Amino acid sequence: MTLEVIIDNVIKKVWIEDIAADYDSHRLLKEDCLKNCFYYHLRKRLGDDFLKENRLQIFTEFNEGPLHGTGKRADIAIVKLMPESEDGYHGHLRNYIEDVVAIIELKHKNGESAMEEIYRDFQKLKDYIQKDKIECQYYEGVIHEVLWKEKAWLDRRSTNNWAKGKVTELVASYNEDYEIEFDIFSYNELNLEIDK
Repeated sequence: MTLEVIIDNVIKKVWIEDIAADYDSHRLLKEDCLKNCFYYHLRKRLGDDFLKENRLQIFTEFNEGPLHGTGKRADIAIVKLMPESEDGYHGHLRNYIEDVVAIIELKHKNGESAMEEIYRDFQKLKDYIQKDKIECQYYEGVIHEVLWKEKAWLDRRSTNNWAKGKVTELVASYNEDYEIEFDIFSYNELNLEIDK
């Protein structure tokens, strides 16, 4: 399995298993709780050995590397560092970012008035891809506490164009019985057996 496939698999399992369990256990009060839980589970599932062997780090509120100067800040980014010299890294760690492997944006909202904020996050992903030309996998995690008939946020035009091969939607909303349902919509064509 490639690094991309392994990380994609872990991100999807974090959403469908860990974040869903955290929601059911009343751990996700607001968006910052969602970000903290996602970071925790992602790091735990990937493991320190795997991260070290692959020179990977997970950063929150990431605006370094290819995001520097764009005015954008990713909620969570998985980045690859340059090989460490014999005497280690010197100076700020931002100077040793080799590549961005994945960007994760997260929203935890209730009410239909939050739709505009959620769509702005998707626009941010589109800008990362089209304007900033950052080559990586993108994930948009949305817990939207409303009854929602269309669970996926992106339309077919988006999923067949800019999102194709790059974006995965991690979504949760109420079903008709007002129970929260966690789903995954992969447009990156990776680990489709996990999608619901």
